[in-house]
Amino acid sequence: MYESRRAYELQYGEMRDRQVRASILVAGLVSDTGVKPASDRLSLLEKLSPDALDLTDWPLDRRMVAKYAVTPILTLLSSFGKEIAVFLRGPS
Repeated sequence: MYESRRAYELQYGEMRDRQVRASILVAGLVSDTGVKPASDRLSLLEKLSPDALDLTDWPLDRRMVAKYAVTPILTLLSSFGKEIAVFLRGPS
């Protein structure tokens, strides 16, 4: 998982460098009409950044734990809450 994220980060860095250089070139050579598409491409590339995509290094992250571990536990507690409370109180 770490290797695939690192490869994506390197690929993203190369794409971003090319796009920034192209945007600077377009801004210097072309009239205002060419700047808007270059800016749009750069903002699209920013949305593909590893930080924006929230890629993880580890297969389990907090969202997955919350979704797949906490939810069944809460369901069991809500279903058997009274029985668990009686069991925990002990004999009366």
